[in-house]
Amino acid sequence: MYSRLYFVKFRTPYHVGWREIRSIIDHTTILRALIYISSIIGLEGFIKYIKKGNLRATALLPLVKTDETYRLLTIFPRLPSKVKVTKLGVKWITLSGLKTLLDHTTKCIKDEGISFIREKTDSSLKITCFNRELTHEKDQLELSILKKKTDKSPTSIVDSMNGKTKFVEEEPIFKDIFSYRNRIDRITGSADPFILLGYLPENFLWLYFKSNEDRFKTVFELLKLLGEMGLGAYRSRGWGRFYLIEDLDVDQGDLEVLEKYSEWNINSYNALLGSMLFTEEIIDFNKSYIYLSRIEGRSGPSNNEYILPTINVADVGSIVFLKYRPKYVVTEITTSYPYKPIIIFNPVVIGGVS
Repeated sequence: MYSRLYFVKFRTPYHVGWREIRSIIDHTTILRALIYISSIIGLEGFIKYIKKGNLRATALLPLVKTDETYRLLTIFPRLPSKVKVTKLGVKWITLSGLKTLLDHTTKCIKDEGISFIREKTDSSLKITCFNRELTHEKDQLELSILKKKTDKSPTSIVDSMNGKTKFVEEEPIFKDIFSYRNRIDRITGSADPFILLGYLPENFLWLYFKSNEDRFKTVFELLKLLGEMGLGAYRSRGWGRFYLIEDLDVDQGDLEVLEKYSEWNINSYNALLGSMLFTEEIIDFNKSYIYLSRIEGRSGPSNNEYILPTINVADVGSIVFLKYRPKYVVTEITTSYPYKPIIIFNPVVIGGVS
């Protein structure tokens, strides 16, 4: 299995989502965009390669800078908590911290326990494995809360206690963008003001692929083209443009998690770095902690707009307990054109102990 880590910096805002815009660009959008670019330049073979499930991807997720390295972040899982959500203030977790958390929660559930967020301080987050009756503790995990380098105040980022990182330069910032535009009706000449809404990340973002073959030269060239054309909606207005960063000094612990543990594990918790279809035969919903999301809306060029199917998915940041190993899923969309657009679910995950 081949893999490659890329780094992205957005030059212009992006807009993804329909009823509600999303700050996190999912792997389904990335794979659809690669297929779109491939169709423009005639790479039919690479389109078939993606459609056969040979290329897995993560969502675009943030990095944060420390004194020495960059840390790879993902969304903190939605665990049961004795601390009110409004007071928890935890949103992100490093990959090293995520792996530690997954191992703890998997061990807890196999011991007939339930993991709870028990306590939060300025420096740590304590997670306890209770028995099913919630009468006594079976095991406890303590994760560190990273602090800002400038004023030493706690951030929304969690890490493993044995990590070397103590301070970060800034938290992930997805800046809300409101762009006011105006168009003129060509018949009446009247003005038609409107607003474009989107996000502009101030941090670098990371994107990770796994492939059955070494096709990353093609992936890199397609991503460069995509950066010039734009990702998401409003590309004709210059939105969604980015450039690739060749190399960043990333924490070795986070890299090791990606390289060694980015596979599905059955009878274990798996953290989604890209969305996943709900499949009752595969997911044990009684044991999983899921961020629910929905794919819907309209897509396609103005001369061939089509309606996306409404699909409920487990979103990035969910941790799912698997009964069987999932396979990639390709959903075809019928349009008036001979070709059929697709949505492909083939995410990279981090697996806990099996």
